[in-house]
Amino acid sequence: QPLWQEYFESVQHTLAQLDLLDDLRDEGFTTFKMRQPGRFDMVVPALAAILKKGPLKKGPAAEKKPPCKKAKAASGGGGEQESGAQPADASAPRESTLPDGGDGDAGDGGGGGDGAFGFLGAGAWVEVVRMILGPGAELVHAGCILSLPGSTAQNWHSDGDHLDEAAHLPPHALNVFLPLVDMDLSVGPTEFTPSTHLQWGSRPGNVALTASAGTAILFDYRLRHRGLANKSSTARPLLYLTYARPFFRDEANFSAKRYRDLPPLVPYRKRKSKDEAEAT
Repeated sequence: QPLWQEYFESVQHTLAQLDLLDDLRDEGFTTFKMRQPGRFDMVVPALAAILKKGPLKKGPAAEKKPPCKKAKAASGGGGEQESGAQPADASAPRESTLPDGGDGDAGDGGGGGDGAFGFLGAGAWVEVVRMILGPGAELVHAGCILSLPGSTAQNWHSDGDHLDEAAHLPPHALNVFLPLVDMDLSVGPTEFTPSTHLQWGSRPGNVALTASAGTAILFDYRLRHRGLANKSSTARPLLYLTYARPFFRDEANFSAKRYRDLPPLVPYRKRKSKDEAEAT
């Protein structure tokens, strides 16, 4: 059973047992949120572990924050979560091998080392992130967005705002999406509006980006996007990794003060199907 599925079922069981499902719908928890019916944002414990490894690579000198006339914290959220930073407009996929990870050394890519997701620190996208954000770039958040069958399309949003209202600055943060199943149009891939990280009102046409399981999709934190409806009969899990320059911290999205902690998980054992029981 994939780690994301095991964690999802354990949390749902715990919240049901403790009569906290209304709390999930109303606000959510630090590591488990319902973004809309059928769409969940969760930090699997093994993902939380890779956030404690520091910068992708230590640069020769600390990077200084660029001058910002009216800097403000980004609002909304990482991954596909809906943001308040911008106005909102009204066949079974193949499982990826990503969740199985590996216990080998992931090098100096940040988030490397032991654990099921330690290998993410050595992903092919890491060098691209360094090229864009600089050698001091850090992995600041990691999570899994789960879109269940029947979930509807999100409102359009960006995960963060510009740091300067008068000048367009280079990227200060990037998202990397890693679908854990093949993303065709039926499972609800992410739809993007190109060039909106430069000008929010730009409308050159939208692109629903389909991809094979394990393909890295990298985009600017300020880009307009949304998760489409899952019209299939299978779940669509997607890992997301948020990288940022050393000076940037998204206190609005990833603040521990904004949400309450999950209670300890109640022991959960999934009931075996008739076929599984007979096999044992």
